Amino acid sequence: MLPEGGGCQTGRAFDRRGGVVKGIFRLDLDPLEQHWKISAICVFNACNQATFSHLFCGNLFTDKGQEELRQRLTSIVLDVVRRP
Repeated sequence: MLPEGGGCQTGRAFDRRGGVVKGIFRLDLDPLEQHWKISAICVFNACNQATFSHLFCGNLFTDKGQEELRQRLTSIVLDVVRRP
């Protein structure tokens, strides 16, 4: 059984977490939305590996390709959540 309110914890205590308090992360972002975006990136990469490898070949799914992709996607996510 879910707690009252459907079990949603969106944004609770987010403004008290260290990164926001220390001025590292933006306060105006919805943590649930950021979680969704990161999950979508991960699931898309894992679920489409066979299809992309077959259709497009390339090096995206080699160890080196995955490491480069991980670095680029990490930079994208951090660029969004960090304060300017």
